[in-house]
Amino acid sequence: MNKLIITTFLFLFSIISVFGQDEEPTKINEEKAKKEIVKAFETYKKGILSGDSKTAIAQLDKNSINYYQEVLDISLRADSAQINQLEVLDKLIVLSVKHKVPKEELIKMNGLQLLNYSIDNGLIGNKNTINEIEIGEVDINGEIAYGQFIVKKQKTPLYFGFTYDQSQWRLDITSVFEPTGFAIRKLVEMQNKSANEVIITMIESTTPGKKVSKDIWKPLL
Repeated sequence: MNKLIITTFLFLFSIISVFGQDEEPTKINEEKAKKEIVKAFETYKKGILSGDSKTAIAQLDKNSINYYQEVLDISLRADSAQINQLEVLDKLIVLSVKHKVPKEELIKMNGLQLLNYSIDNGLIGNKNTINEIEIGEVDINGEIAYGQFIVKKQKTPLYFGFTYDQSQWRLDITSVFEPTGFAIRKLVEMQNKSANEVIITMIESTTPGKKVSKDIWKPLL
């Protein structure tokens, strides 16, 4: 089970892509773009490994940042019924935030500050696993690109999404949410438990000695 949990969390540092396009697409030099995309990921990875959240966040697109504003809003205001309506990965992220971020700090944050906190405190990006991840083949379609997920020098069927955002290629950490959610649902099936039971076990496995409170399902505001 631990191996399955670690495999699932491998996807969580990084995280269905939503991409915006301008009415008049910018002309892209593909060879230059591929180098910039790999560099963007390597810079993000360096930021995660060094605990430099500002460097890591500078490589993320608007979709990634907006997602964490949504996570914050749900964490603060949603009740148990609303949380239980979330997709399994969204539920895991929201409950992880409520479990790991002190309430008195969380209620004062905005989405960007939550993203900073998440990187600085290891909620995003396991340092032991991200160090083994690289970007392989890159496919570019206008201002959207996908970089193949390479783990321990082995190709995988997963791709990170990137967008050309504010004159720079940026990583969309939500672009692997769909396969990550699939992995969690498979874990649920294998454990023959409810999704909530598996999620709570996953969260508690990252905070030894700290149990998830029943109050985690209650709104904070």
